[in-house]
Amino acid sequence: MTLSDEIRKLTQNMLEGHESRTAAVAGIRTSTAQELAEFHAAHQAQAAEQRERLSEYRDGLRRDTATFLSDAAGARQAMATQQREQRDEYRDGLRRDTATFLSDAAGARQAMATEQRGRLATERERLTSDVAAMRDRFQAEQSKVQADLSKARRVWSSFTGQMQQRRGRVGRPVAAPPPPPPPVKEAPPTEEAEAAADDLTVIRGIGTAMQHRLNEAGFYTYAQLVKATPKELRQALGEAGPRVTRVNVEEWIERARELLE
Repeated sequence: MTLSDEIRKLTQNMLEGHESRTAAVAGIRTSTAQELAEFHAAHQAQAAEQRERLSEYRDGLRRDTATFLSDAAGARQAMATQQREQRDEYRDGLRRDTATFLSDAAGARQAMATEQRGRLATERERLTSDVAAMRDRFQAEQSKVQADLSKARRVWSSFTGQMQQRRGRVGRPVAAPPPPPPPVKEAPPTEEAEAAADDLTVIRGIGTAMQHRLNEAGFYTYAQLVKATPKELRQALGEAGPRVTRVNVEEWIERARELLE
């Protein structure tokens, strides 16, 4: 075979190969376009199906959510109603318990107050009795002391009078002593005056001797001093000499009035 024949055959083969490749490529393109069209159609169908499913799911979710919210609202309302009922019941019970407690406390307080009043009355009566007994004993002792003081003052006054008389006779010519005069008996205070006598020395300005002079003049109690006038008191103390002018009998009367009150 000549070279031209071989070249012709080779070119013929090459043309045939090119045509077969072009046909193959065209077939591949066609099949690929068909597959892409089928894939696109399947994808759109799948997308539509998914959109439909999603729509159904969304609608179902909305229905479920609405149902849940409705059920939750009903449950919440029922729970709120139950809680209100429980709260009202608890409040009513608490009120009843409080009323019962207050009633019991008032009864107990009243009973305690009655018992305390009884005890206080008994204690007051006992104290009153004890104070009265103590006052009676004190007044009896005071009466005894006042009686003893009055007797002692009278004895001391008689003794001082005798001593003054004896001192007055010292230095005089001795002469026959005159017959002794009959003893002048001092009118003793009555038992009522001695029993009711007050201690006048607690008043400022009244000493033992001054009280003795007041007793001799008939003043034994604070009430007698209050009823007396300053002039009467000064007349009762007239034998005390110049000291009477310095005595503030008005203060005695005022102090005696305070002691009486």
